[in-house]
Amino acid sequence: MSQLKCIVCSKDEPLQLRHQCSHRPAKGYSLYYCSKCGCGRTDPFPEQEEVNKLYSTTTYRADQGIRFIKPMEVLVRQFRRQRWQRIRQYIPKGSLLDVGCAGGYFLDFLREKGWKVAGVEVNEAMARHAREHYGIDVRSEGLEKAAFPSESFDVVTIYHVLEHIPNPDQTLQECYRILRPGGLLVIAVPNSESWQASATGSKWFHLDVPHHLHHFSARGLKALVNQNGFNTKRIRHFSLEQNPIGWLQSCLNRMGLEYNMLYDFLKTKQLRRSFSWALIPTILSLPITIPVSIIAAGLEASAKGGGTIELYALKQK
Repeated sequence: MSQLKCIVCSKDEPLQLRHQCSHRPAKGYSLYYCSKCGCGRTDPFPEQEEVNKLYSTTTYRADQGIRFIKPMEVLVRQFRRQRWQRIRQYIPKGSLLDVGCAGGYFLDFLREKGWKVAGVEVNEAMARHAREHYGIDVRSEGLEKAAFPSESFDVVTIYHVLEHIPNPDQTLQECYRILRPGGLLVIAVPNSESWQASATGSKWFHLDVPHHLHHFSARGLKALVNQNGFNTKRIRHFSLEQNPIGWLQSCLNRMGLEYNMLYDFLKTKQLRRSFSWALIPTILSLPITIPVSIIAAGLEASAKGGGTIELYALKQK
């Protein structure tokens, strides 16, 4: 039993060790989980010097917020457009803040659709690109320090960012403050109780230690959101963008191939590691592992055990 406490269960539920990471860059980190809500955390949190390296434009995202080779970036941008389709089911049009907006493409797309937009992005180079290239108000000091006026947004989106934040409960409190009554909060995170997480353990692609400081279950995230004044309306368990690649890369990792080799190969040249012969068996396995991963992603989603989850909640009036 550890001295670490659960951020969901009133901070009085001790966490239990589940994994000790042995692969780079996660070597030396341990993962602790709450037996009550299924949420966990990485221990220790990386030091600030390490954080700066983890999120630099030479390791995490390249110039202009780009991460992948061109064909993959085309797909990524299409997935961003689909987010808008889901948001407008709750709020047809209004003002939106994207927390962790990268280079600002999603915000620019929404602005073309008539939305008033703003963003938060801790990487100053990407925030500056969004400001200079798109002319969007993007602040790089973090959500709490950005100090947006109270009740100034109709929608706040946090797509695969909350798990990176040291104090997610404080972030949710700030979201509550800046959202108008009845406003929409959208959060997407990996699901620590997904089928793929259970099947692949410490080799699960979406663990992403030490980038991910917290690890959320669907029930734990819902409880945390509701504790901070929101009413959860829906949790989606399928993501074509995230879940099949989660199965695919996790299975390759479990097969003993070089860790995250396929994902690394799909990155832009600026971020990619040097060539490794381990890429060859990875590619040879794809005719089998790709269809299996797509089927598995569909099955886990239908059983509400998707590899990632997308939560929609309204600020209670």
